[in-house]
Amino acid sequence: MGDATQLTALWTNSSDKEYFGFSIDKYGVLHFENYAGLLLGKDTTTEYPVVNDAEFLQTQLKSSQKSDLQTKQVAFDSAEKQNNDAQSVLTSSKGN
Repeated sequence: MGDATQLTALWTNSSDKEYFGFSIDKYGVLHFENYAGLLLGKDTTTEYPVVNDAEFLQTQLKSSQKSDLQTKQVAFDSAEKQNNDAQSVLTSSKGN
């Protein structure tokens, strides 16, 4: 059975939901996991609905990029000010 067959749930004839997740082992290796809920009996995992709305996803991406950029810009401005202050102190100490 190939990976694509398993990940797309074509390996089972069940109409039950297919679950997908991942784990990271102690060596930092990422493992993808999937299973049919029917095979496990009562399922206790948390469900996260798949959003199939490109416009919504693009809006979320732009929003997160803007937020990330703003955070990094604040850090850059602070570092730049500290550098400029340090350069001023250095220049004035050379003059003495």
